[in-house]
Amino acid sequence: MHVRSLSRSVLLASGCVGALALTPATADAQLRHDLVPAMPQSAEGDSSRYLEGLGSHGRSQLLIHATHLAGLQGRALTGVAFRRDGRSTYVWHGGAVDLVVRIGAAASSVTAPSSSFRDNLPQPFEVFRGTIDLPATVPTANPIDWTAGNVVEITFDRPFAYASGDLVVEWEGTPRRGEEFGWPIDAVAEQIEGQVQRIGQACGGPRAADGTRAFIAPRTLVPGLHAQFDLSGEPGASAFLFLAATPLQQSLDLTPFGAPGCRVHVDPTMFLAATVSAPWADPSHGGIGRARIALPDDSHLLGANLAAQWLELGSRGLSTSEALDCRLAATLPSMGLALCSQREGGVVSVTTHLAPRVRFSSRP
Repeated sequence: MHVRSLSRSVLLASGCVGALALTPATADAQLRHDLVPAMPQSAEGDSSRYLEGLGSHGRSQLLIHATHLAGLQGRALTGVAFRRDGRSTYVWHGGAVDLVVRIGAAASSVTAPSSSFRDNLPQPFEVFRGTIDLPATVPTANPIDWTAGNVVEITFDRPFAYASGDLVVEWEGTPRRGEEFGWPIDAVAEQIEGQVQRIGQACGGPRAADGTRAFIAPRTLVPGLHAQFDLSGEPGASAFLFLAATPLQQSLDLTPFGAPGCRVHVDPTMFLAATVSAPWADPSHGGIGRARIALPDDSHLLGANLAAQWLELGSRGLSTSEALDCRLAATLPSMGLALCSQREGGVVSVTTHLAPRVRFSSRP
């Protein structure tokens, strides 16, 4: 594994140089490792996650609430490490990644982070730029530890002086050979999500195998997050997402508008527009129309209702999806961790229910 050597002079985040003149033995004795979130070293998280930028062309940010970092106040962060998912039953070949790591104070709430990297980390401090190796791994029946072969460890070129407050760790990576590869990271999850009930039937247009056209991930129906609504549609068609607090008591028949059998279950006076993309998976399921709605971080929205339905204007005229009657989550995230990820050229995804376990190395 590629390891960067550290100068005996520690560069603090302010850019000042403190001449510590430590002997190697003293430096090693003062080195400490802290897990976030705190749990036994050999414990296995209850989930896993592929991280954009570690094995793929992409960028990620991990936002950490100050309560997880109390033991690191006044210390110099000298590195971070991620451990592979010990429950994986696959062989992962690993590979080299050109990586940049930045750290800084969080400017967005950890419970409601922005989908803009700049808004979350307006003053990034670069701590590493170089090449790291993600080791090849094989399945094991025993608990795995934080040793070489199980972790990707990043030793900082310039330590970061952590004082207090919420923190952002950002990394941006590109596979050295240009080929992306999987490397699942041990993670923790919080089971908070909303509920979805389908109303009516889809009419016309491409559909999934079960005949549905509209999709929403229940885990995005949480105040403070972005609810993401998707449509299976005709590539290049115009799509409109109707939104209302509740579905219509009496649906509207679109037969007079040249769409026999199609019905609108949501008041069409409020809508978002989108263009359906080219197919990215099975062409028979069509392309994807997508709309993202920022849900305010407001406790008054807990358990609130939201109705949605797609209308598509394609080469064959009007068509509709089934309607989605959604109920937002009844509780707010309390994990104190958030992950923002973006595959190169894609949209930024924000999650507050699932995040990787990370180990910080630090010195006084």
